Amino acid sequence: MKWIVTAVALIGLYSGETFACSCVGGPEVTRENVEAALKKADLVFVGRIESTEPFSADEHGHTYNYQRAQFYVVQSWKGEKSVRVYTEAITGCCMCGIWFPEKGTYLVYASGPKPNGSYSTGICTRTKLLEHATEEIALLDKLVAEGKQTSSPSPRIP
Repeated sequence: MKWIVTAVALIGLYSGETFACSCVGGPEVTRENVEAALKKADLVFVGRIESTEPFSADEHGHTYNYQRAQFYVVQSWKGEKSVRVYTEAITGCCMCGIWFPEKGTYLVYASGPKPNGSYSTGICTRTKLLEHATEEIALLDKLVAEGKQTSSPSPRIP
């Protein structure tokens, strides 16, 4: 029986593809974590969801489910200064994606843009509901005031 468990573990280890999400660095709101996420992202903003749309794409012989979300930008710390931003995120299990509801306001960290003009985001980018981001937004304001990013923040839009 022991050799069967070992064989199954080895097959899983060497199967060539692993579909699991493991975010490095905890979700803790620390200066170091927020600063690293700000540095890594191309676009950081608070946005209100205006619309969402599911779609599928074939990549590397597999079909993946995605969601495109349109955001109205309320406040921005880094990246382009658009009023509207489109994000795309994988929504399948274990792929580090994120699913946005039809309505809500989020703190979004994203990378891109892709050739179609949209940005990528996921659960490992620190993207979260605005109501869970108060402490993080204060840190972002502080980091930007200290010059820890590449562009000046946009003013808050009512």
